[in-house]
Amino acid sequence: RIEKYTRPFFSKIFGCRNIISYLCKITVPQSSLAFCNPNSSSMKKLKFIIIVFITLSVIFLKFNYADNVISKNITTAVKVMDERPEVALKTLDSINPAEIKSEYQFARYALYLTQAKHKNYINEASDSLINIAVNFYDSSPALNPYDRMLAHYYAGVICTNTRKYSDAITNLIEAEHIAESQNQQLWLGHIQAKIAKIYGQGFA
Repeated sequence: RIEKYTRPFFSKIFGCRNIISYLCKITVPQSSLAFCNPNSSSMKKLKFIIIVFITLSVIFLKFNYADNVISKNITTAVKVMDERPEVALKTLDSINPAEIKSEYQFARYALYLTQAKHKNYINEASDSLINIAVNFYDSSPALNPYDRMLAHYYAGVICTNTRKYSDAITNLIEAEHIAESQNQQLWLGHIQAKIAKIYGQGFA
């Protein structure tokens, strides 16, 4: 798709030297016309600079477009997470993680993919994905307290799945503190119920 739009750009660049020469002749003093010669070193340098500029612009637009699509997909998944968790999981699974260039977007992707799997009754046994979110949000606690709370909660859930109960309690207590500070009463109930279940079974 990008090539479809860039090809005309480059054809125009290589085909515009006569136009540039004409414009130079009618606007530039005779003493400076050497610059307008299509074969002059100055003109060749100008063409090279234009090509490099447009190439870099196209690369930037390509990455920016991909980042916007990823951000939109994550946001869509979050909106339907509670009512249509299967749709949320499908949307997040459609994202190629290799195309995510932003640490912030990757943390959101890791967090909400973990949540979507949990809501679809997939018992995750690896904490490598959720730890990406935990580490990112812990490095900037004030950036998004709500997402940080969720990251620790789901880290606690996964640690429970893998019977790492001490780590589970550590994460859940951190999530509890954040939930209290943000007045997230619903999530506070979920977190405390999970902690009580672990203690009640004598695992902690």
